[in-house]
Amino acid sequence: MTWAVLIKAVFEADPLKCPKCGGTIKIISPIEEDDVIRKILKHCNLRKDSAPGPPPLEKTPRKEDCGPQCDYSFFDDTVYCDMI
Repeated sequence: MTWAVLIKAVFEADPLKCPKCGGTIKIISPIEEDDVIRKILKHCNLRKDSAPGPPPLEKTPRKEDCGPQCDYSFFDDTVYCDMI
């Protein structure tokens, strides 16, 4: 099965059918080089030179960097029985 047949089977839409005229689209060549894709999209006014990327990830501190963290609050709330 070709990729077009699989897409048509899953999404019930023909990826090789022109949405404007209904004619058949012919694939001339796949383009895989990033710089060529950017040039084509820029020429068609579909993309700017530099698209904003996702925001930088916040660095979460590692457990080793935080040092020992002991919770002694257990002893503050404990009620001891004097009857033993």
